[in-house]
Amino acid sequence: NATKIHVENCVFSWNTAKNGASMYIKSNSPINDDQNIEIKSCTFEENEAEVDGGDVYYEFNSKKSTFYSLSKKLFDEEKFSFKIIDCTMKRCASAQNGASLSLNLGSEKTEKIVVKNCSFSDCFSLHYGGSIYIESDNYSTLFEINECVFDSCKAVSGSSIYFVCCNCHIKSCKFINNKASDDSTSVIYYNNNNYGYTSYDGSVIVDECKFEQTEEICSLFGYISREESVVNFTNNDV
Repeated sequence: NATKIHVENCVFSWNTAKNGASMYIKSNSPINDDQNIEIKSCTFEENEAEVDGGDVYYEFNSKKSTFYSLSKKLFDEEKFSFKIIDCTMKRCASAQNGASLSLNLGSEKTEKIVVKNCSFSDCFSLHYGGSIYIESDNYSTLFEINECVFDSCKAVSGSSIYFVCCNCHIKSCKFINNKASDDSTSVIYYNNNNYGYTSYDGSVIVDECKFEQTEEICSLFGYISREESVVNFTNNDV
């Protein structure tokens, strides 16, 4: 069945669940212009997941969709399968991955995923992704994170964002005092070396972002990747 969800101007607070304490969204439907998911101008506060996605858990796997890659025009918002925009996330937590957002895609191609103009503060994950955890088994899926603020978020690895096998462009974001408890890891961490997945050609671009740290950390951006991957860290203020 087709899926179309629009959530706007809502407040979600003090919710708990196994996955997606405020929202759990799972779709197997093809996504087109009339079949998408948008969360806009919402506030998420003090939500906690027992596993993944303290605020929102999203899972998508369709057999029919449109091919996207970093060679396509970036930040063209006309087509998307999932978008979260102008939202505020405060003091969210997860026992495993994605203190605020856990976005999980299977091996099939889908429209891009957009997170834009959102703020994440004081979020905490016991494993990966102090704010956002992204996992995809198809390198054609494009994730865009644009004009977001990550403040005082924590995780074992990827204190702000943790990726597994995907294409992602992070642009014009601000990172303030985020810290991974494992000192060998980073504010942003990209893992494209998971042999459980078939996608080897993932790419990540971190561009025009600002990093502010009042205490010393090991690194701002870290990755483990196969040789087919492309990693660019450019025009950032550190």
